[in-house]
Amino acid sequence: ATASAEAVTGSYQIAIQNLAAQQTLAVRNVFASTNEAVGTGTLSFTFGTTGYTKHASDNTSDTYDSFSAKAGVETKTVTISNANSSLTGVRDAINAEKIGITASIIGSEGAYRLVLMADATGAENGVQISVSNDGDGNNTDGNGLSRLAFNSSVGTANVYQTSGATDAAFTLNGLAFTSDTNTVSGYIDGVTLTLKETAATTETLTITDNKVGIKSAIDSFVEGYNKYRVAL
Repeated sequence: ATASAEAVTGSYQIAIQNLAAQQTLAVRNVFASTNEAVGTGTLSFTFGTTGYTKHASDNTSDTYDSFSAKAGVETKTVTISNANSSLTGVRDAINAEKIGITASIIGSEGAYRLVLMADATGAENGVQISVSNDGDGNNTDGNGLSRLAFNSSVGTANVYQTSGATDAAFTLNGLAFTSDTNTVSGYIDGVTLTLKETAATTETLTITDNKVGIKSAIDSFVEGYNKYRVAL
């Protein structure tokens, strides 16, 4: 916790039930090299809340339950042409557009996969991916650019969620709050909280007057004033 001059003295009981997190998606297809062609067409990214059920042990049995678009946020598009249709090219094209998604390639020789992570934390900052695939005209199959589709039409067949977008959940003096980031302000006057980890116990935050700092400031003022008087 950090406090500004506007902070009011007092004591607060804080408990953290959940931290805000980013959504991470993994493309199921394994590529033999980073230069292997993925496909051409258009990728459309819509941000919002993803309803997703993760299977206990088998991600192929995960289910894509629902999606609700975030109000006021436009769908972002990335065009993939023959010039950037390789795995590396697709990654770089997504990152170059700075749409709020960071793409990376993970793996080793002969087995590379594309991973997509939302830049922002919070439940409303998950992403739905729709594809307009050149070539076969099928936007949900396991060929071409369709392999990057993640929406209600294709479900989890081509892409699955490895980490969900979540809000932070915490209580202050027994009152429950949520936040889309782990840095929260406005809940306690003049105080900013940085949520670090969840805990089963409640912590106490005590805000007191900075008497040492106040005394030091007064002493400095008096010393400076006296030097000013002597100079006169």
